Amino acid sequence: MSNFTLSHYKETISDFQQAGYQTTLLDKHVQGNQLVLVHDVDIDVSLVLPMAKIEKSVGAVSTYFFRMGAKNYNLFSRETIRIVREIKNMGHDVGYHYEPPVSNHLAAADSVQKVMSFFTEQTGIELNYFNVHEPARTGIDMSSVLPERNRCYNSLFFKDFKYISDSSARWREGCFCGHVEEHEKLLVLTHPFWWYPNSPTENY
Repeated sequence: MSNFTLSHYKETISDFQQAGYQTTLLDKHVQGNQLVLVHDVDIDVSLVLPMAKIEKSVGAVSTYFFRMGAKNYNLFSRETIRIVREIKNMGHDVGYHYEPPVSNHLAAADSVQKVMSFFTEQTGIELNYFNVHEPARTGIDMSSVLPERNRCYNSLFFKDFKYISDSSARWREGCFCGHVEEHEKLLVLTHPFWWYPNSPTENY
């Protein structure tokens, strides 16, 4: 059974660090063992800060991807912007979690650029990278769109990385704790909604 407690998350990051992995943001590749932590903020922004604080406490960095069309939060609300700024102040980064616009009249590249530019103009917070929301379920392949800004799991940037995810609260290849020293380059995607201090019912 998978362990989605925040304490296990912290312990696992520490295990990677002790094994010589360097955690990085999405702007560089490094020689040797590299761990890239990314988070899709699909549902609840209030669950972001506990993870971000844990990462900071062990000297790790990560990137949080926010949606524009989420049902349960507003990307441009004062509270979300406050959280985004706090994340950035901890040394982490934020990105855009893309999903096709309702009208679908814009090409994907144009849509991504417009949203990212608008967010920066309105908030003063720069968005440099994007990934895509639920690619497996929607069948959307963004792997070749805007390669310099693209940080989808199948993008050119991650071509040498092993990718694992906790999508739907299920590690299809086992919890990332079992991948320490198994791969030189590892991309780990998590969703804050699945992680909790004591019980999963704390989040719903």
